[in-house]
Amino acid sequence: MDSPFPKSSSADGEGRIVIRLLPEGISGVEAFTYQYPLKLITPMRAPETKSALVFLLSYGGGLVGGDQVKLSIDVKAGAKLSLATQGHTKIFKSPSPDIVTRQAMHVSIAPGAAVCLLPDPVQPFEASVYEQIQTFRLAQNSSLCLLDWVTQGRTARGENWSFVKWVGRNEVWTVGDDEVAARGRLLVRDSVILDSNRAHAQLPTLRESMHGLGVSGTLILRGPLVKALGDFFLAEFAALPRLGARDWRSDDAKKQSEVLLSPREKWRVQRLQMEKESRLLWSAANVRGCVVVKFGAPAVEAGRLWIGSMLSQEGSISQHFGDQALLCPLMETSDNTATSSPAPTSTARRSGRVTKAPTKFTPHAPATKRKRNADHDDEDAENESPDEMGDINDANDDDADDTATEEPRRAPKKKKPSSSQAAKSRKPAAKKPKINGDAPPREPVHAASLPSRPKKAVRIAVAQREAHGLYADVFASGDSSDKVATEWYHKYQADDTAAVTDLVNCILLSAGCDQQVTQDDIRDPENCSNRLADLQNVYAEEGITDYPLISRAKSTKSFRDLLVGFFRSLVTVLHETDVLYKDSALMENIARWVASMSSSTLRPFRHTATTVALAMEAALVEVAKKLDDRITKMTQQVDAEKSRKGKNKERLAVIQKNLEEAERNRQICQEQITDFFETVFVHRYRDIDAKIRTECVEALGTWIWLLPTFFMEPEYLRYLGWMLSDPTPQTRQEVLKQLARILKRDAEKLGHFIDRFRPRLVEMATKDADVSVRVVAISVIQILKDTGMLEPDEIDSIGRLVFDSELRVRRAVIDFFAGCVNDSIETKIEDMGGVDAVDELFGDDEEDDYFSPRRDWISIKCLAELLAAYDAQLEEENHTQPVRYLDIAVEMVQAVAPETRISLASQVLYEKIDQVKNWELLSGYLLYDHTTSTKSRSSSKRTSNEATLKNALAPEGKEESVLLEVLASAVKLSLASASDADRSKRKQRPDAGDSAEDSAVHLAGIIPRLLNKYGAEASTAVMVLRLEHSLPLDVFQQLRQDSTTYNRLLDEICTQFDRHVDRGVLAEATAALLHARKYDELEEITYTKIAELWETVINALRHFDKSHELSDRGNMETPAITQLGSILLKVSKLASIADCVEVFEAEGQSEDSSNPVIELITRTVHRGKLDQVDEALDDLEDEAVSYAIQASNFYFMWKVRALLTVVQSSTAIPAQPVQRLSSLRKTYANNLIWTLSSRGTNDDLRLFATGALCDLHVLFASLREAVKQSPSQPQIYAHLEPLFEPIQPGLTNELIEIYNAAERAYARVTKRALKEPSRDDQLEQQDAALPAADEEDLEAEEDDDEDEEEAAADAALSPTERKGKELKLERALCELAGKLVLAILAKMADHVGPQAGKLRRRMVRNQGKLGPNHRETVLYLDEGKVRERLQQASAVAGGGEGGGRKKKVAGGAAGGAKAKGKGKAAGGGGGGGGGATAAGKKAPLNEEIVVAEHDESELSEIEEPEPEEGSAEDLRRRELLDDPIEDAEDEEEEEGGDGRGDKMDEDESVIGD
Repeated sequence: MDSPFPKSSSADGEGRIVIRLLPEGISGVEAFTYQYPLKLITPMRAPETKSALVFLLSYGGGLVGGDQVKLSIDVKAGAKLSLATQGHTKIFKSPSPDIVTRQAMHVSIAPGAAVCLLPDPVQPFEASVYEQIQTFRLAQNSSLCLLDWVTQGRTARGENWSFVKWVGRNEVWTVGDDEVAARGRLLVRDSVILDSNRAHAQLPTLRESMHGLGVSGTLILRGPLVKALGDFFLAEFAALPRLGARDWRSDDAKKQSEVLLSPREKWRVQRLQMEKESRLLWSAANVRGCVVVKFGAPAVEAGRLWIGSMLSQEGSISQHFGDQALLCPLMETSDNTATSSPAPTSTARRSGRVTKAPTKFTPHAPATKRKRNADHDDEDAENESPDEMGDINDANDDDADDTATEEPRRAPKKKKPSSSQAAKSRKPAAKKPKINGDAPPREPVHAASLPSRPKKAVRIAVAQREAHGLYADVFASGDSSDKVATEWYHKYQADDTAAVTDLVNCILLSAGCDQQVTQDDIRDPENCSNRLADLQNVYAEEGITDYPLISRAKSTKSFRDLLVGFFRSLVTVLHETDVLYKDSALMENIARWVASMSSSTLRPFRHTATTVALAMEAALVEVAKKLDDRITKMTQQVDAEKSRKGKNKERLAVIQKNLEEAERNRQICQEQITDFFETVFVHRYRDIDAKIRTECVEALGTWIWLLPTFFMEPEYLRYLGWMLSDPTPQTRQEVLKQLARILKRDAEKLGHFIDRFRPRLVEMATKDADVSVRVVAISVIQILKDTGMLEPDEIDSIGRLVFDSELRVRRAVIDFFAGCVNDSIETKIEDMGGVDAVDELFGDDEEDDYFSPRRDWISIKCLAELLAAYDAQLEEENHTQPVRYLDIAVEMVQAVAPETRISLASQVLYEKIDQVKNWELLSGYLLYDHTTSTKSRSSSKRTSNEATLKNALAPEGKEESVLLEVLASAVKLSLASASDADRSKRKQRPDAGDSAEDSAVHLAGIIPRLLNKYGAEASTAVMVLRLEHSLPLDVFQQLRQDSTTYNRLLDEICTQFDRHVDRGVLAEATAALLHARKYDELEEITYTKIAELWETVINALRHFDKSHELSDRGNMETPAITQLGSILLKVSKLASIADCVEVFEAEGQSEDSSNPVIELITRTVHRGKLDQVDEALDDLEDEAVSYAIQASNFYFMWKVRALLTVVQSSTAIPAQPVQRLSSLRKTYANNLIWTLSSRGTNDDLRLFATGALCDLHVLFASLREAVKQSPSQPQIYAHLEPLFEPIQPGLTNELIEIYNAAERAYARVTKRALKEPSRDDQLEQQDAALPAADEEDLEAEEDDDEDEEEAAADAALSPTERKGKELKLERALCELAGKLVLAILAKMADHVGPQAGKLRRRMVRNQGKLGPNHRETVLYLDEGKVRERLQQASAVAGGGEGGGRKKKVAGGAAGGAKAKGKGKAAGGGGGGGGGATAAGKKAPLNEEIVVAEHDESELSEIEEPEPEEGSAEDLRRRELLDDPIEDAEDEEEEEGGDGRGDKMDEDESVIGD
């Protein structure tokens, strides 16, 4: 379903540029449009510009797989256009070779016009697929200079022509005015195809065919403006030495001849030498009036230097297009595997002094610097991104490289720094991988680490209360910061050196350093870095691990506040006393020491100095704001004074003088602000310490907020954008908080910034790994929506978060979603004719009339449209295969319905939207007849209004289904809240509570009406039946007169059960009937309805028995076997509701069949025997058998429950029923064995039958234990012995084979390594009938074939589908293991015979290799560990006291398995006591499997504490069962593997029910 919001008018990736000649004779941009991922930038045009300049960019620095870019360029007569880029055009990898990234450019050049396209090369990444087509249509006298080149990839990552395919095609056409010439004539078609797929195995690979070249390019020249350039290339190519030619002259002769060479000839000699050394190859030729130059070089830099040298030497490009056209060919290069961000254009202060970063004082700082790109565009500075955010991982951040050799600032100098020096101080950090939920983390960057500190003398540096001097005045005197700052100022007036010394020592003490500087150190500023290096070494030797700013002492917060407050007050005092402006040496000296400390390798120095610098910067910003206000006021006074007729010249002169002084002070203040920003912030905002980065971000946000006239510029805003990708959630969250504050006030002024970083904001809101970050990001997006700065697809992306699994995210986005609903409501009202027309349609709403049209129905309609649209979008994006009905994990009784997207959204919609909270309103809208009939098409006004209303508000598509699900959630929440409210009222007023009763009665009356309307469709019937779960049935116990209402409700539920064959409907109907059985007074009515259902279903089954042999597989056609499966499904559902023994054992009275139902069902189980594969019917046959197994299991559970009651009452049991039960049990077990043994692979039915076989024997083992513990003589129950027969010993190998296959399947998909069989296992195999070698060979061949098939199938799966497969296989393995564990512990398997214990040993082999769920399940086979855990649990829960009562602990091995998760590994999901529990009649039949020292059976009673203290739930809550079990043997096994055995144990999610 399409989004309800309007789409953008332009397609993705489309762009258009129109260049024309302006009246003043220069070229300008007439039209300029682009759409993501394409981005176009044109800088401010200078008057002397010779051509219009446009930069071709892309969001994110490159093109991702599948991006499509189409750019159309029209250069009109006489105009000139220069096209350039700001870095390599990166082509990111494609998910598959079929997904091609394309870029097309169509350029029309009018008569006399010219285009110069000199971009950076294209850089295709590994596994990328790219296609580029560039078409140029040249009119008469037009000119073209085209450069197209491609690199080998990212050499720093080892890429060497590693992409899948690269296709480049350039076409040059000439066109004329007449009709024939207008079609054009092709001059040049240059095509290059670089394909990694070889056409023949003997052909060389792409890498081999490139012969060591790292870059290959083409230059095409055409037209009068570049004719001289083309002739130049041809002449230079002709002057190249001939192949094999040698210069036989002597060295002296060569030197003499060089003296006589012209400058161009000397340049040629140097160029030829460069070409030789760099192994550069090139050629040039004239093709139909075009000069085509081909070149290649081993390195990108060599190719760039060559082409740049050729173009600049000839000079035509600079002459006609300006130097700006040569930005890319002449730019300084390195390997260029990462895009550098240009630094600010200059670091010279406005006063003329040079800004230099402080010298890094680390003793062993590297002496080299990274090169930086000096080219910078202030108009689009925020679009640049950091080149390596990995520097955050460096201990010294960027200072190890950036400031190691830079000297501290000296006295002001007139000389300006070079452009390369100017760029160094503002080099931004490189971009780190973005933190989102579904992307896999990259390998960590191995960065430099901090110097290791001595471990012998570790201490903590805290605030020193006994210190003296300024430190004591700030932190111990109790005086205000303003007073302390004023006193320091007076000391400075008396002795400036001593005061500055005291100030620097105060900073050192604040960092926890006891060492101090002297006045001599202050007088020698050039020695600042050396002195700090000495202090650093002493500090490091002391091994301090904590310092005041991060100490956890209670005074830490006040310490930071005092430190920051003092330095802010100090700057304020210096401002008020004019020292800030008149004594520049003071701030120079303070800034020198602070900036140098801020680049220390020691965190205490670095953090403390950064905090001080940020505080001083904040104070300077406040001072600048005061000066701005003063300047504004004085300017107004000057203007007012000048406008007066009799103006006072003396007053005007005074004001003018004060104004000039304020402007000078403002200039000095701004210089100080810039100094601190460039020397501290630009390095510390990407510090390794997240706290420092967070403080920097917080400070920058404050500066922008206080002084927007200065800081609200691209060169400062970009840092906020870059830090959106910080690796630490706290830092990202702080960035978002600052952005939210700024955008609330100035969003309209930040359009460029928002366009650049809005995709990242949307990505953070939708995919960030941290929930808190997502919540704050949503609030920022809300601001953008309120200002109209979101695209429709971005609105959809955020709106869909109402379906998010995180409750905090859903609550955060509900206001955004409600705003979308309101926007849709406004559109809907306009479509209906406006507010007046709506008022006329609805009239006055009656408060209690919910079933007639109301204004609120517009809101409901719009809500349904939006939810349905977003749900459809998610379905399309996350399309999954439908769930098969046959699944080994199917519950025998449907548990609580899983939360769907709509139900998750409804939870927060209920809190925000009134129409959802009022569920009666929803039900009225759903029950209203929205259809229009021909009878209603009359001319009356009322009929016309009704038709208009129905056409506008009628639900469409899935909207009714969506609203039904919303209704179910709203009813549940409403009745729950009403019940809680009534409960609190009844404590005060016993007669209160009518509201809950009225709501329940109203709901009970609505459900049948809803079923009557929506019951025909299974999808909607499920939603309506779910409403019954929320119905408080105790109301009908109290209101006897409403039994008719409840009776009618049960009739509709039973009708749905009888009508449908859908599993979802049957599950909901079954749950509703189970819900009704909870209340004894309503049980009689419920049983009557269930009996009627039994009669219908049993008659249908007997009819099948008459017409078909139920035990023979393949004797039915598709409709018949489908119908049989539906009948058996209903039988199993009814058997789960109430005791079915009487119904199953009763003989038939009709002519169809007289056999008991249980015999028919157990015979049907035999259909599971697979003799011949029939793909068309096998799934249907297996489905019917699975339902028969479920029904049989329920019968045996109810039967054993009845026998347990008899045994516990010591009543005799007749022999004949026991013999009949024994025979039936044996038949059922044999049919299960036929089913599992006839199948060669572990399909769903084989695993299900294996589990059912174990459940059957464990079930009767519980009866055996009851007989042993009976107070009567066990001899009276001796005839029950046949019921206690274990699983046949001959079936052990079959069970091992099934278990092996389940293990291998899970290990293969999770890439885990399994242990090899031990020596004892191999000897045991040699004693078997099949020799070990042959058996292993056969198994190996089968495993290899299966692995190849599965690997091929897994390769086509999406990550979501693969994860789903992993979970399903793990659940299958754990469920099978749990059932086998129960059977072994109950001594019903692997207990007797020559192979006793073999299954146990096999299961324990890989106990530590297959995840925590499997480990916890198999753990119960280790008696010692089970006993140890029970003793620990008893000691913790009961404190060693013996006051606990004896009881049976339910769950069996599942208790252990569920201690780690909620897996059904050993529970009674397929047998045991699951069904009895669901029926609500007794405790589970499976007892806790424990180990007793002196008990023969492992199902004996144990001493347990009270359930509220020692239950499994309590232990899980205390995490006592989650502690890892230390086992030396397991550790040795894991060390012997390949390291992958348990790598996911800590992180993988635990399977739930």
